Amino acid sequence: MSAFHEPVFWVFTLFAVPISIVDFQCKRIPDVLSLPCLCLVLILRIEGEAGALPNFLAAALFGGLLFGAIRALSRGIGLGLGDVKYAVLLGLVCGFPGILSCLFIASVLGLTAAPFLIRGKADASIPFAPFLSAAGFLTCLLFPSL
Repeated sequence: MSAFHEPVFWVFTLFAVPISIVDFQCKRIPDVLSLPCLCLVLILRIEGEAGALPNFLAAALFGGLLFGAIRALSRGIGLGLGDVKYAVLLGLVCGFPGILSCLFIASVLGLTAAPFLIRGKADASIPFAPFLSAAGFLTCLLFPSL
């Protein structure tokens, strides 16, 4: 089935755009956007195909634990709690192995854009949500069966 026919895709897209804009401007992922999206996607996954729910929950756990571990190891420098929650959301959206693809694509996009985003700036932090959003969107479109 095409991603365009999936309600999860549209809910994610509806929230991912403003989340990305806010993160790009303020370097912060607001809970007021990410948590309602997470709840709606979870409800849609619960109401969806029952056999697929463990896959999406495992991917959400993986994304959250991975980003949580990175945040803990970097002592909070770089990834914030908003990024950790957003990784959980992406796991619910993409499932396994889609979350792996999503995180890989986001990393490549972020690393590619980093030199342009930090050029000549004293604050060298880079908002990651726009890249995570783009990667989630691409993963849904390119690999709808994941």
